[in-house]
Amino acid sequence: MPRPPDAILALRRQLAAAIDRALGPGAQHALSRAYGIPQPRMSELSRGVVDRCTVEWLIRRVDRMGGSVTLSIQLGDVGRAWHRERFERMRARRRQASNVATNVATTIATNLATNLNIPARRRHSKFGMTRPARGMVPRNMVPRETVPRETVPRNIGPHRPRSRSHSRPSVHDHRPEPLRGHLRRRLFNAQLSPGISVDDRSLFTDFWTNESKTTEKVLSRIPEGSDYKPDPKSRTAQEIAWQIVCEEKMLIDMLENGKAEWTPAPTPSSMKEVTDAYSQQSTDIIRRLGALPDDCWGGTLEFFGSQRPASPTAWSFLFDIVHHRGQISTYLRPMGSTVPQIYGPSGDEP
Repeated sequence: MPRPPDAILALRRQLAAAIDRALGPGAQHALSRAYGIPQPRMSELSRGVVDRCTVEWLIRRVDRMGGSVTLSIQLGDVGRAWHRERFERMRARRRQASNVATNVATTIATNLATNLNIPARRRHSKFGMTRPARGMVPRNMVPRETVPRETVPRNIGPHRPRSRSHSRPSVHDHRPEPLRGHLRRRLFNAQLSPGISVDDRSLFTDFWTNESKTTEKVLSRIPEGSDYKPDPKSRTAQEIAWQIVCEEKMLIDMLENGKAEWTPAPTPSSMKEVTDAYSQQSTDIIRRLGALPDDCWGGTLEFFGSQRPASPTAWSFLFDIVHHRGQISTYLRPMGSTVPQIYGPSGDEP
C-alpha cells in the first residue's frame, strides 16, 4: 500500500489520538470492540500507527462514538498566485528572447557594416531623443572607424523624393542606402565578395539574370495542353506564364520610354510558344538593361497617372514575377510534372 501524503497522515494521527483519549486506558480490551474497532487495530491507534486506517474509517468511528469532526481549511488565492508565477515565467522568457534577438541583430549589423562600409545616421524625434533613421544601421551598432563624420550629411535620407536629374546613389555616395539593399547583396548575390562596390542597376541586372534562368526552368515544366486550375476562379499555368512574359515586356518598355502601358497580346495556343517567347525576350531584356541611360534608371516614370521612381518600380516588378513563378510551382505536381530546384533542392530534384 503506498504511503499517504504527510497532510493525510497527520490527519489520521490526529483522529487516532482523539479516539484513544475518548476511550481511555484499557479500551483495547473492553470498549473498542463495542465501537467496531478490533483489538489489534486499537493497539495500533494507541501507538500512533495509522498506515492501515483510512480517514473515512476513522471519522465513522468518531461518529459512532457520538462525536463530530470539524474540518478547518486554510487556503489562499491559488489561482491568482499561479497566474502571477506564469506571467513572471513568460516575461523572463520574452526578456531572454529579446536579449538574444538584440545580440544577433547587433552582430549582423556590425558584420555588415564592417564588410560593406555601411554609412549610418541618426535623426531627432519630436520628443528630443535621437533614434536611427528608418532602414539605417544604428550608430551604436557600427564600429567608429566605419562612420567618418563627413559621410553623415544633414537633411539627406531616403524620404526625400528624387528628381529626374538625380541618379540613384551607389554604396559610396553620401546618401545612406537602406539596410535591406545590403542584405539582398549579402544573402542572394553570393558571387559578390564583401566590400566590392556595385551600383543598384548592376545589382538589379544580376538579380534579373539569375531569376530569369530559374523562371525559364519553371516554365519549361508546364505540361502541354494542361487546363488544371486549383479553383474555378484561378487561371491556368499557361495563362500565368504568359502574364509573366507580358509583365517583363511592359517593364523594359516602361524604363526606356518613361511611361507604363499595359497592352498584353493574346495568350498563345501552345505552351511551347510561351516558353520560346520568354527565352528570346529574356536575352533581349538583359541587353536593353545594360544599354539603359542613367537618367532613365535613376529618374521617375509615369505609372498610370502617377509619378513613381524607376528603380524601386523595377524591383517591385521583379518581386511580382517571382511571386507568379511561385504560383506556377504549386501547379506542377497536380499537373503531373515535377518541381525543379529554385533556391535549393526540391522533392523532385534533391
